[in-house]
Amino acid sequence: MSKKNRNDLFMRVYFDMFSKGLAASLGPKRLMTLLTIASYMNESGDCFPTQEQIARRMGVSTKTAYTYITELITFRWNDQPIIQRLKRYIPGKGPQEQSFYTVLPISQVAVFNGSIQPLPEINTADSPVLPVRDRKKLQVRSGKTLRLRKGNMLRLRRSKTLQVRSRKGLRCNNNHYNNNHLNNNQLEAGQTARMTVEKRTTESFGPKEVISYFSQKYRERYSVNFSVNWSRDMLLAKRLLNDFTADQIRTIINIVFERYDTTWKKDKYPRPSLGQLASWLGNQALALAQEEKTTVEPVKEFGGRDPYVMLEQLKRGGRKVG
Repeated sequence: MSKKNRNDLFMRVYFDMFSKGLAASLGPKRLMTLLTIASYMNESGDCFPTQEQIARRMGVSTKTAYTYITELITFRWNDQPIIQRLKRYIPGKGPQEQSFYTVLPISQVAVFNGSIQPLPEINTADSPVLPVRDRKKLQVRSGKTLRLRKGNMLRLRRSKTLQVRSRKGLRCNNNHYNNNHLNNNQLEAGQTARMTVEKRTTESFGPKEVISYFSQKYRERYSVNFSVNWSRDMLLAKRLLNDFTADQIRTIINIVFERYDTTWKKDKYPRPSLGQLASWLGNQALALAQEEKTTVEPVKEFGGRDPYVMLEQLKRGGRKVG
């Protein structure tokens, strides 16, 4: 493609991104990251720029680009992602993997003949955002005092109805509302408003469940307990949840403990770890599981016989065990 034709290309960003509050919720860093990734996409929203390419176009370091990308991937608008990432293992490249992105139609960004998903109409007068611009104290019916710093949103996570009283001079902003902002009624200065706080919907399979499932399979395979380092392993489990679904993580862990000794075991790494799963082993195990699933007539290892029983039989001079 000639330079002239390249300059004729453009990306469509729809007004609803701004008028309905998506851009404000994204913030400048995530919005810039979204547009940078979208500059590589086709009309279906698919693209695969490297982290270095994204950092170069944004004018930031690779480490900063990684942080921005992670924040964008975990961002939710009305409980929906606006971009998805799939990491795939590259055959013949060792532990290397490549990120494949899909910019979803709800992002309000499109190229060529690509389409977008219309954003729902929201009554901002009934559902405002309540940023606390100055350091304030909010008196809660339970008798506790919430001290919020400048710029923070009021976020109460337990599902119950609270009476919140604002002090005189608390300024409220009647901007766009979405499900990430947990309030339903306008809070006016000097008045008492009833605010229903909805419980955040989180997947039941979280970081602790990932560690628990890994430890369970570790115990079943090696008959010893897995030594958990919570500060380290929680971060590794969160990384896995960012890259894979809950079902994929279970499949990965199952495949790893079934095939580690025959496929990946080395003297330096005699047993699997969460660090391996989060870095390179997860993609390889998932790829192996998908290959086995697509095989029409899978060949059973060792003729379907237990290798440990076979070894024991050899030790006993070929006599059958049991």
